[in-house]
Amino acid sequence: MRRIIIVLSVAIFCLCGTTSRQAVEAAGIKIDKSESAQKKRKALMKKLMNLGIFLKVEVPGSLPRLYVRPKFYALDIDTKSSFVSVVYAYYFDGTDESALVRIFDGQNGKEIGSYSIVGGGLKLK
Repeated sequence: MRRIIIVLSVAIFCLCGTTSRQAVEAAGIKIDKSESAQKKRKALMKKLMNLGIFLKVEVPGSLPRLYVRPKFYALDIDTKSSFVSVVYAYYFDGTDESALVRIFDGQNGKEIGSYSIVGGGLKLK
């Protein structure tokens, strides 16, 4: 399991790049929104669901809601951030300052945090 998480984390970094807006702007980097990159992100989100880390992603309005399972809590903060950044990159390109992914506990439905490239990355309550 640990080896899978390390491999997935490296893949996520390659797909999403940095998590700092200043670094993104300074480097002139944009999140790759090509069909190929989006397919890879979608496949990775599905794999994380199959591994029991993510439960589901819903978009009831303009902000995606990520529901996580208990295995998510056991991950280190960098891995959590990398995994959630995939959801962010799937739905956003990093240019909208109000864009964020809301994160919810999949068992009780309570909001446990958020992720925003502009807001400093992963914020957990």
